[in-house]
Amino acid sequence: MLNARRSGHRPACRLPFGAKPMKLTERHRGGDEMERTIRSGLLAVAMLAAGLGTAAAQSFACMGRLTIDETTVCDDAELREADERVAAAYTRLLDILKRADRGFIPEVRRHQRDFLARRKACRADVACIQDAYDEQYTFLRRMGNNAQNP
Repeated sequence: MLNARRSGHRPACRLPFGAKPMKLTERHRGGDEMERTIRSGLLAVAMLAAGLGTAAAQSFACMGRLTIDETTVCDDAELREADERVAAAYTRLLDILKRADRGFIPEVRRHQRDFLARRKACRADVACIQDAYDEQYTFLRRMGNNAQNP
């Protein structure tokens, strides 16, 4: 190792046990779509780990296998905003309830599961999904106000 440092030669990377090195073809070198997707995913993970963007983060990632309602949310800017608003309100409410009254946490989680089922039942109907988000946001805000002002 000492000789390698002096000569400027870097030792080869060690691969995990059983992993074989992969040869890159021209298709892999051109910065194809998969590489961009992976890089953007890694950037999102890094931002979340650093605490950036956590205040308004969607409740799911808009990539990979998505249900019809999730695809509809990802394709519509207003629905993405509604999703971010509901996700933030849900997280805030759980934080409030953990400090104030843990007895309501199961009810809030059940209501969130019911909301997700309602949203999924909407399939690709934008108005139906927006209504589901509006109702859930109203519920979360009302519960948050009640928890803070008993």
